[in-house]
Amino acid sequence: MNQLLRRGLFLVMAGAILMTGCQSKNGDQAFEDTEAEGNGSAVGAETVITGKGDSVSVTGTGAAVDQRIVTITAAGTYRLSGEITDGQIAVNAGKEDEVRLILDGFTISNASSSAVYGIKSGNITITTEEGTDNYISDGTQYQYEEEGADEPDAAVFSKDDIILEGSGTLTVTGNYGCGIRSKDDLTVTSGTYVIDAVQDAMKGKDSVEIEGGTFTLNAGEDGIQASNDEEEDKGYVKISDGTFSITAAAKGIKAETLLEVTGGTIDIDSEDDAVHCNGDVNITGGTFTIATGDDGIHADNQVVIDDGTITIIESYEGIEGLTIDINGGVIDVTSEDDGLNAAGGNDCGLSNNLQ
Repeated sequence: MNQLLRRGLFLVMAGAILMTGCQSKNGDQAFEDTEAEGNGSAVGAETVITGKGDSVSVTGTGAAVDQRIVTITAAGTYRLSGEITDGQIAVNAGKEDEVRLILDGFTISNASSSAVYGIKSGNITITTEEGTDNYISDGTQYQYEEEGADEPDAAVFSKDDIILEGSGTLTVTGNYGCGIRSKDDLTVTSGTYVIDAVQDAMKGKDSVEIEGGTFTLNAGEDGIQASNDEEEDKGYVKISDGTFSITAAAKGIKAETLLEVTGGTIDIDSEDDAVHCNGDVNITGGTFTIATGDDGIHADNQVVIDDGTITIIESYEGIEGLTIDINGGVIDVTSEDDGLNAAGGNDCGLSNNLQ
């Protein structure tokens, strides 16, 4: 009887051990799946990058630091705070990876290259944390590894898409070239931006789309530019909302194929055209206050105005295009030459003051 009891007890214990082993294995597998989904970090986790002046600490996965160069190699969310002096955030992840940088009271400068450099990714989203002030700047001279190279050339530069959002403030100083530049699409949904740049303040090669935000732009060349002139469906600027104060030594807003404004409050003081497109300009809303040394609104093709309030307080020519269609809106133009010019030159048009 005692032998039978001992045998039964052994079988019960063996079964319990076997069940415990199965549960442990299943638990480990579930954890491994979570790791895989997060490209090396648990889903929802943030990697924390903290600047300490001349040093940087990284807590979490997907990023490594060498000196003051932080290289991000995986999709995920990275929270940045503190200050990095003469350093860089370099994003070199997979071509489909989405990388989110949360700026949480963060300052970074680089004396010889971009402070934020997108080498490869699906897109980089830069989010400013609510109530924070954040600063990004570069130097006046860049050092390139290869002779003849000319990129990067902006304080914030990416070869792929850039998305800007948040409730905080981002101040960008482009001492070498542009302030913020994407070689694909540049999209802004919200946030407050103060950008000073030797060249263009904000530039997206394929497109610039702005859905909201507050912008103070001071540019040595164009305030906002989309530069792709090789593809018909690219090279456009679209603004649906936002508050803009643009001072530009060249053009205020420039697009290659289409410049479309459906809303927003836009103040421009520019030496060249304030609103310029090598294709079409379409305005269906928004409030403009324009002072310019050349054209207030210019399109190489057609200008169509369906609505909005346009006040051009100073210009050489007010509104110029191959064709001009005005279907609505309130327009007040003061110009040295033509108020409206649909002749493609500066010889004829309507009177100098159009109200």
